[in-house]
Amino acid sequence: MAYASVLLSRVVHHDRLIQHCFNRCLQTSAIYQKNLRSAVPKTTVKRTVKLSYETAQYPYQIGVTKSWNSWHTSNLHEEGGASDAALEDEMIRKFLKGIWGNKLISECIIKRQYNKITLVFIASAMGRIKELNFLVGFTEELFSHIFKRPVKIEMQTFMQNDQTVFKWI
Repeated sequence: MAYASVLLSRVVHHDRLIQHCFNRCLQTSAIYQKNLRSAVPKTTVKRTVKLSYETAQYPYQIGVTKSWNSWHTSNLHEEGGASDAALEDEMIRKFLKGIWGNKLISECIIKRQYNKITLVFIASAMGRIKELNFLVGFTEELFSHIFKRPVKIEMQTFMQNDQTVFKWI
């Protein structure tokens, strides 16, 4: 009997505490529905942000209207090295961003064929052509030395960055 009264007093106390919190602690306001989807470009008021074709596509359209940024056979059944390829791809992209800087216009697409790595991207041709040739040679030699396999760069250049704009948001 004593146990039941103690249990009943705890339940009543707990019920009062919950009712107190509902009366004093709960605050409500109107819902602010904001576009919080990841990787979906947000529009601006004056449409000042440029998007290329790749960045204008939604993530769920990969494989439909947008291709993968890394092409290799490590993800096939009973093939090893998928994690190594992903780490190498991330390292390649970070090195390219550091070496090329503002000259990179598009994302880098990495193709692995047999023992060869091919890097495909669009670069800005603003400045001297000798500088671009040096960057291509330096990047190929650096990556060939780091990864111990031949690296080839296939690059397309544009004189102005506005030539690659797909839409303004």
